Amino acid sequence: MKKIMIFTAVLMLTACATNSDIEGLQTQLDTISKTQSSITADLSNTKLSLATSNAQANAALSHSEKALASLKDINDKLDKLFLSSQLK
Repeated sequence: MKKIMIFTAVLMLTACATNSDIEGLQTQLDTISKTQSSITADLSNTKLSLATSNAQANAALSHSEKALASLKDINDKLDKLFLSSQLK
């Protein structure tokens, strides 16, 4: 029974909030909301930047794959020329 009374007393003392407490909490909530908005905007910008970087990387990969195919083609032609010169 004593534990219940002590718990009730502690609950009553901690449950009383003044206007300044509520205003302080509201200020903190406003700050958190602004910070969240800023983080959301930063993430959006980062996502856009990553998408652009990804597109550029894909374009570079495609270009390098075409260059590699061209080099393989040239190498095959040189091999054929070399082999044909050896057979003569």
